[in-house]
Amino acid sequence: MSATSKQMSSTQRFLWFILALVLVFVLGLLDQLESHYLSLLIFYLIPIVLATWFVGQRGGFVILGVSIFSWVSDDIVSSYSYLRPVVPYWDIATKAIFCVFFIRLLYALKISLKREKDFARIDYLTGIANRRHFFELSRREISRGNRYNRPTTLAYLDLDSFKAINDTFGHKAGDKLLTVVAGTIESSIRVSDITARVGEDEFTVLFPETGAIASKIVMERVQRNILEAMEKYKWPVTLSIGVVTCSRKSCSFDALMSLTDNVMYAAKKDGKNAIRYEEMA
Repeated sequence: MSATSKQMSSTQRFLWFILALVLVFVLGLLDQLESHYLSLLIFYLIPIVLATWFVGQRGGFVILGVSIFSWVSDDIVSSYSYLRPVVPYWDIATKAIFCVFFIRLLYALKISLKREKDFARIDYLTGIANRRHFFELSRREISRGNRYNRPTTLAYLDLDSFKAINDTFGHKAGDKLLTVVAGTIESSIRVSDITARVGEDEFTVLFPETGAIASKIVMERVQRNILEAMEKYKWPVTLSIGVVTCSRKSCSFDALMSLTDNVMYAAKKDGKNAIRYEEMA
């Protein structure tokens, strides 16, 4: 599966980190000017939040370390006198402990939100894209192909006799079979191709910028690898596959999906364990 999520580039993370460092430096200067009457802790949380959210938990702790250095310079190294010598140390320790817990809670929130976002677009069992996310990605890729007048190919795979696996070996075996099929498809295609589970035992693969000849070579490899995996686990399951290539400028995802589905069912009616190819006129 490709493009199910977009990771922030290392350059972007670096820029966020530099911004956080600059903010800490500015806050350090303000700390020197305010003469200890006001606490700027709440403002130090801003660069800490930026680093934790956009760089990671480690980035947040690095910014916290720089902030602590700023606090030490202001509260201990400066000539300001306290009623008790322990006061600046206690102040820095409490702020540091608070920020440590804050960073950990913020990072946990980020991970939780990311997990929820992934659940909304990834099939819980196989780990590949679900139907909804596949439709979103496919429409985007087809629109791009139309813009640059490049072909797009869609493959629809249906497992023959899958119900018999659940009835004979149990649902746990059926779940493992689906996971093996998904993994085999992904390992047989390009990183730029998009695969998804769109039904109980139905999978799709979108091949951006791929014509009929190239997609035929790939789908024959996919079929061969899956059948070898079925033989390895002694699962009496085969594949019915429909493959449709659209080379025209006005290619529609809905029309392509509908035709590919029909071609797959035609392959199944032909006796199963077959691949049928068509091109959209």
